[in-house]
Amino acid sequence: MMSYNEYGHAPRNPPNFDGGFTRQLTYFIRQRYMILPYLYTLFYQAHLNGSPVARPLFYEFPGDMGSREISSQFLLGEHLLVSPVFQSLENGTSVQLKVHFPPGCWYNWYSGSIISDSYNGTDQTIATLLSDLNVNVRGGAVIPLQGRLENFINTTADVSQQPFYLLVALTCPSSTPNDIQQGFNTSAKGMLYVDDGITPVDQNPPVENLDMKVDNNQLSVTRLPPPAAGNPNGLCDHPTNLSTSINKVIVYGAPKVTKLFVDGAIHNFTQTDDTLALHIKDINYDWCVSSQLNITWV
Repeated sequence: MMSYNEYGHAPRNPPNFDGGFTRQLTYFIRQRYMILPYLYTLFYQAHLNGSPVARPLFYEFPGDMGSREISSQFLLGEHLLVSPVFQSLENGTSVQLKVHFPPGCWYNWYSGSIISDSYNGTDQTIATLLSDLNVNVRGGAVIPLQGRLENFINTTADVSQQPFYLLVALTCPSSTPNDIQQGFNTSAKGMLYVDDGITPVDQNPPVENLDMKVDNNQLSVTRLPPPAAGNPNGLCDHPTNLSTSINKVIVYGAPKVTKLFVDGAIHNFTQTDDTLALHIKDINYDWCVSSQLNITWV
């Protein structure tokens, strides 16, 4: 992380700030490490088809007139909405930030509460503290993450050895066209691309591709075969310290759950009282051992 400053002015690198602000920066930087699997997958997709990693809102929502007017917000891929603050706190404790939410269901990244759920998009004013990071996840997404905020992470090598976990944000019926709301089933989809992090793509590194989807209250994770034109062997065929396991899943937008099964076996879970965010831990799924993971909640 760098912040440029003019010659002769006080340095503005993270260690140059006071302790409280430095701790907050550390928290944000660790979050950036955690979303590296999602970002790495986006860069791979950019390599394949040229799709941008950071996108203006109108790129994903060309029919939404509100998205066409926004220049201060951006998307990471199609699923993460970032709304930065560009104004000073002055003498207050928070900034009243005007935010546009495109059509669809948008969850608070941290709590899983639904912030916006509309068919046409909405504008909201959000009180933002200095310690807040305005990130929202789009309903219909499965976001691959890695590591924990509590982990001491210095490098990408550190985080790559930590188990993966999945953040699932389900679609919402009220932001779905009326003609298909009847018989509506929540859904979500995503993918994960992993390679050895060393070999250039044009030299056919060993890779792993996971397809992830939710349909009718079941999450399925499938290890895909190696690409036909690439290396026939994946990471599972090479000795490596890179993690190939998924140990936790968090589901936003789930109904009140009474039972949950992991590959047919009943499994413990917790669910928050306010947002009903579903937390599933100790899954211990390794795609080198089994090519399929199924989690079902009822």
